[in-house]
Amino acid sequence: MKKERLLSMDMLRVMSAVAIILIHVSAQSYYRIDEIGYHNWLLGAAIGWMMIWGTGNFLMISGGLLLNSSQNNWKEFYKKRVAKLAIPLLTWNVIYYLFSSYIWGDSLSFWVFFNRLWTRGTYYHLYFLNVMIGLYAITPLLKKWIRREWLDYLVPFLALAGMIYVLGTSFLGWIRFENIFTWFIPYMGYYLGGYWLLEGKGVKNKKVWLAIAGLVLLFNIEVTRKLVFVMETHEMDTVLVNRLSLGVVVAGMMIYRTVTSIKNESLEKYRKIILGLSEMSMGMYLIHPLWVEFFKMNKSWMGLMSVNFPVWISVYSIAVIGLTIGSCYLLKKIAILNKII
Repeated sequence: MKKERLLSMDMLRVMSAVAIILIHVSAQSYYRIDEIGYHNWLLGAAIGWMMIWGTGNFLMISGGLLLNSSQNNWKEFYKKRVAKLAIPLLTWNVIYYLFSSYIWGDSLSFWVFFNRLWTRGTYYHLYFLNVMIGLYAITPLLKKWIRREWLDYLVPFLALAGMIYVLGTSFLGWIRFENIFTWFIPYMGYYLGGYWLLEGKGVKNKKVWLAIAGLVLLFNIEVTRKLVFVMETHEMDTVLVNRLSLGVVVAGMMIYRTVTSIKNESLEKYRKIILGLSEMSMGMYLIHPLWVEFFKMNKSWMGLMSVNFPVWISVYSIAVIGLTIGSCYLLKKIAILNKII
């Protein structure tokens, strides 16, 4: 029997995409504290830090759906999933390599492109595709070997290991897992956590759990806002609002469990909108930096942030989200291009 599609997962996918857009929009004011003042800087930084759960939830959604799937034919899985991801991975790395070379005036080099492709990607957000392709590659093995009863211990262990990894790479000079073969390793806790948290009884008092998640993030922000002016490097001062920091992982899992427990009946009247946006969520992730940069290259627009920052950040966010959704919609309508998103 075919499983019922969970609209809550689709809604969370859209929420995660929007959260990531807000991270990158708000980041444009991060190094402009002298222009906008401390309080405006803190507002912009806090928006990004509060949305840091978005990446982890993208991973948990994939883990929950793929590891819970009844599809056990590994050949079919690789044919459908890895091949589907490979096209956007190559296409968008080429697009962003050409784009970054244009805006920064760098000369083009195949070897530079290849090195970036298999490590961090050619733009700051494309590492995520390398994380995903690694997780997809091991999914058939995880489905075969992992037992649900192990996850009560394994997921907390992996979440703690992720925090240790962040501390080690930030303070102790540990080697970073930053190539297409290893990027996924620190994110295993999220991926398995999505499977672990999806099943079971619904969550009562959803608002309470979301409030707790918010408090966890606010605590991390409160500490981070002081660390920023104390620690030597950006990696050190933002260690508590890293995607892999324990507080962010816990808050992200609370958000995931709370949202995914919403029953389909509660969302049924919004089905068409939710599914339409969900189908574009990966495209939103891939495309939005182009629109962020489009505004950033306009010096007059960037100068307005010092005039009225709250209005500026609100208009900037709405504009980037709207233009991103619009461009994804148009690409989806073109048969030859809809495969890249």
